[in-house]
Amino acid sequence: MLQGYTYPPSPRGEANLALAPPWHYAGDNDLAMARGWVRGFPNTTSV
Repeated sequence: MLQGYTYPPSPRGEANLALAPPWHYAGDNDLAMARGWVRGFPNTTSV
C-alpha cells in the first residue's frame, strides 16, 4: 500500500503522472528539528 503519495493508475496500472519527489524533498524534518540536527527559521515576529 502506498503511503504519502497517490498515483493515477491506467487500465493496466502503469500510469504515474506525478513522480516521487527527490530525496531532499521527502521525509519529516520535524524529527530532525526536534533532535537538533537542523535549525528552524528564527522567529521574526517577536521583539
